[in-house]
Amino acid sequence: MQKATRRYKIQDDVDFRAGIDRDGRQLLMGLQGGQVLVVGFDPAGCYLGIESKIPPVRPLSDLSNMRGFSRSVGSLMRRWRQEIGFQPGAIEVERFQVADRPVAIEDYPKFFREFLVDFDKCYISNCFKRNAEIEKSQTFEDIKNWKKNNQFVLIWGKEYWMKEDGSVEST
Repeated sequence: MQKATRRYKIQDDVDFRAGIDRDGRQLLMGLQGGQVLVVGFDPAGCYLGIESKIPPVRPLSDLSNMRGFSRSVGSLMRRWRQEIGFQPGAIEVERFQVADRPVAIEDYPKFFREFLVDFDKCYISNCFKRNAEIEKSQTFEDIKNWKKNNQFVLIWGKEYWMKEDGSVEST
């Protein structure tokens, strides 16, 4: 018997919007890399692809126009949500990775993934030499609890540590 594919619940949040459009696609929407990005999934949670739009006001290198850029992003997102009939709410999707962008779902935070690949190297590079055995033991316990609680990571430019219910626990 084949193991069922895990689906990850994501709630609507401040840094990204979750919901569905009028066609029933599940969506994640938000600012990422200076563009407004929409990541689409079918009703079963399978990754479909991305769409992006560039806000008309671009941030300047000295960030002197951040207020104008923020208004431009907000206006673009509101118009786009209206165009597609976006309804905010929780979505449930499979693990995915957007090519060439830091947008993905991972089962573990980066530190845990690195630790599981080579915990000795991980601790030496992070200067935990003195308490290495204690730190290793604690990290294994943290990973065990993470897995037991069905937590995961949504990467949207940075890591969002997600609870099983799809809410953000930490960034």
